[in-house]
Amino acid sequence: MRVVHTSDWHLGLESWSQTRSINRLPETQKALNTLVEYVKKENIDLVLIAGDVLHNRVSPRIEALDTLARILQQLSNEAPTILLLGNHDWRGLKMLRELNLNNLFVVNKAEILEIGDFKVFAMPHLDTQRALDFGADPVSEAEKVVKEILANFSKEATSSKKNILLSHVMVEGSIESERERNLQLHIKKSFFSSNFDYIALGHIHNQSLVTTQPVTWYCGSPICLDFGEEHDKKGALVVDFSSEEPKVTQIELPRKALMTLTLENYRESTLDAMAKKIATCDGYVRIVGKTRPSNEIRKYLMNSFENIVKVEFEHETESVDTKATLFQSDVLKLYSDYINHNYTENAESMLRIFKRFLEEVEFSETPET
Repeated sequence: MRVVHTSDWHLGLESWSQTRSINRLPETQKALNTLVEYVKKENIDLVLIAGDVLHNRVSPRIEALDTLARILQQLSNEAPTILLLGNHDWRGLKMLRELNLNNLFVVNKAEILEIGDFKVFAMPHLDTQRALDFGADPVSEAEKVVKEILANFSKEATSSKKNILLSHVMVEGSIESERERNLQLHIKKSFFSSNFDYIALGHIHNQSLVTTQPVTWYCGSPICLDFGEEHDKKGALVVDFSSEEPKVTQIELPRKALMTLTLENYRESTLDAMAKKIATCDGYVRIVGKTRPSNEIRKYLMNSFENIVKVEFEHETESVDTKATLFQSDVLKLYSDYINHNYTENAESMLRIFKRFLEEVEFSETPET
């Protein structure tokens, strides 16, 4: 009995649109095609997809949807396939449930699926905005909901089957990537019952072991989505249940490398040494300047090397971050003055909710970098 665990495909992602725009779909397609071939060759019994298959939760690209439909069809032709919705996923994907496709199960709400020798307890991303209450903290409310769902799941576990929890959540202590900073709900590891034989998680892009009892893994994304992930472990996981304890191994998938190089000065020898390193990178390069900002140097590097996608200077970045913080402070002050004048009774909770909305909008509207 073997299960493939994959997640965070982010189909439709376009990286570094403010500098050198790169469509990442071909790279992800190559990785997923390799995954499909693995499932075919290895006679996998179940495929678990732990969310964020799409990048744009509003108006996803047609090319991304076409790729998703093809990959889902190919996987479900080989083994029962469960697709769990994550925080990035277009809510329209739930309509796939109505098609009643053989071997494809789309989960947009907490439910239990019994498939062969497996009992899968599926809990998709919980949107804290749906738990909003002017008299309470929505994150605390969401945490209570998650804790209750997992407790009920645990009661339904059975010794006659392999019990798998499939979820798209942020576990306390995990480190989010630069792209995934908008999940306020961090659930406690103590919520995970030992009644589960394996816990398959999505959301964190770095392939990582969360707990050993029960065995809990983030499978990571198939490719590096941004430079904050250049040293992450990538690919997918296969879980073997043939022994008492599940054995987890990595599935290697093709991907391009990301490389960050530091520019200390503008001397010719420094630029020549950098050029040699850039030539060795079969992927994308970011240059971080630790010297004074220079648009001329930026233009020179971007025009000279096709695989340089971003040139930034440390002092520039600090300046941009400061402006963004000041803007957010001005908006919060204006809103605070307004609600304190008009809604005295609920002012504090309204301001807390508005802050969360502002963070969500800032995350959604920030151009890809």
